[in-house]
Amino acid sequence: MIFGMSSDLTTNAADRVRMTGRVRSTAGKYLVFTSALLFLFASTVSAQNPYEKKAISKIEIELEGAAPNGQTVEQYRLTAREEVGGFYSTPRIRDAIAALYDKGLIETITVSAQLTPADTVELTFSIKRKTQVGRVEIVVIKPAGTVSDAVTEQELLLKLNLVAPGTLLTEPLLQSNADDILIYLRERGFYQSKVGFDRRPTADGGEVGVKFTVTLGQQATVSNFAINVDGYAKPIAERELQLRKGRGYTGERLVADEAKIREILRKDDFLAPTLDKARPRYNDESNTISIAITGKVGPTVKVEVESEAKKVGDSTQTRLLPIKRDATLDYSAIIEGERRLESYYQEQGYFFANVRSVCSAVPTISDSENLPLPNESELLCQFLGSEDLTGRSVAVNYRVELGRRLTLTELRLRGTDKLTIEDIRTVVKSQEANLLGIIPYLGYGRGYTSKAILQDDANTIRALMAELGYRDAQVQANEGVTLDGEELIVTFVVDEGPASVISDISIVGNKAIDTATLLAELPKLTGENYSRARQRNAERKLREFYSNQGYFDARVVSEITDEPFVEGAEKRGVKLEFKVKSERRKVIINRILINGLEK
Repeated sequence: MIFGMSSDLTTNAADRVRMTGRVRSTAGKYLVFTSALLFLFASTVSAQNPYEKKAISKIEIELEGAAPNGQTVEQYRLTAREEVGGFYSTPRIRDAIAALYDKGLIETITVSAQLTPADTVELTFSIKRKTQVGRVEIVVIKPAGTVSDAVTEQELLLKLNLVAPGTLLTEPLLQSNADDILIYLRERGFYQSKVGFDRRPTADGGEVGVKFTVTLGQQATVSNFAINVDGYAKPIAERELQLRKGRGYTGERLVADEAKIREILRKDDFLAPTLDKARPRYNDESNTISIAITGKVGPTVKVEVESEAKKVGDSTQTRLLPIKRDATLDYSAIIEGERRLESYYQEQGYFFANVRSVCSAVPTISDSENLPLPNESELLCQFLGSEDLTGRSVAVNYRVELGRRLTLTELRLRGTDKLTIEDIRTVVKSQEANLLGIIPYLGYGRGYTSKAILQDDANTIRALMAELGYRDAQVQANEGVTLDGEELIVTFVVDEGPASVISDISIVGNKAIDTATLLAELPKLTGENYSRARQRNAERKLREFYSNQGYFDARVVSEITDEPFVEGAEKRGVKLEFKVKSERRKVIINRILINGLEK
């Protein structure tokens, strides 16, 4: 930093000292203070400065090029007063300038000092603020005689992600947002649109209203839509598509038509077509767009669900199976179909249904060593997504082993008195049968569970035990069937393990408030079972106490340390340490300002 100061050496009441500051930025942010004259020796400056150590009687804030703003002026005044203190000091003046810059949104600061007849000093901080975005407005102009889809100011405002009230205003920022509007309008087919912007300073000089003027022009229409998918001979009727000759073009309609083409192919068993990216071409002379979609049909794909239960219909298959819904043969999509089918049957009472997929291809597919992959195998399913299957017929069969159809009548909890079955009933995924199950979407007529769900439920109960201090608890889910083979009973067996007990509490990092005072604010913890909830609540108590004492910046974090565990003991000691960070200085309310409308 380079600090400068200039001063008249006379001592009359008009004597002044001026310091100016500007913000520049390179690899980091720093302040450079310039002045009319740099003194070569600091000792000489101190000796000749008539203001040093004199009482400061007044601090004024002037906002350059702006109407008075009481709230802003007072905020700056309080910051300056706090940093400057009661007596003039050149280093503290510089600290005040730095503190004001830290508030942000300030371009330059000039400080003037003046002696009064009472031999006190009056300071004036002249502040020039950076320009901010105030109100943002968009005006859409639609020339008379144009026929197009509607474009509203509201939807265009949503595209201005970089322009919000309070944002620093720059020319590149405005141009970038104008470009964003143009990109969006072209997606809507308005290729002949224009976007301009202008700025309107507000009264306080710190904010500028921005107005974007959008001239839409005529929306481009479709001149031709060519679809050429190799291997698919049937024509696709124009009435099936949203983009038709003479109709307005939008990118959204093009995406919808691509999805429609895939749907048409899927109905003819082409579940994995390869469609190239659509190529819209704009003709600026006629303001029209021609579109071409090309691709390959890929293999014919048959999907079958083999189970002892009733057949799964096509609409249900499309809802459950990603290979049908998303038109893909990726292995991950095939496996996801297994999981969804298992869930589908579990909802019907086949809690332990097992689904596996096998695939076949004609002609056969070979691996990287040119060895044929066996049909009717899970191995072949792994290769389908990476092969060129054009001209082949592929079959994906989901084979379902249903097992016994049961009704989950009861959930039980054993091995602990710290929780009851009522405590866990609302947090576990397994659900007992209920009468509402006869009404779709209101319940499970036969209950709901599975091997995976039972494992998740066991982990949930284990987490609850850990919150109660039993961090080593183990939970196992046992399944039992009644003698008639119709009802399922699930018993969660808990092995509590040793309880974690808080043996010691310590507080470190506190300087402003002594440890004894802080400990007195905590609830009783020593000797209690450890839990994360107790730890979090204690942190909150300390933070609230610091805040109430005026230390708003203080942060409190904590950590635990396990003491050595003696095998066979019923308890395990845990030390809890709280760390106080960023106490900083105490904040005192100096003045309260209330702004608002008056009646």
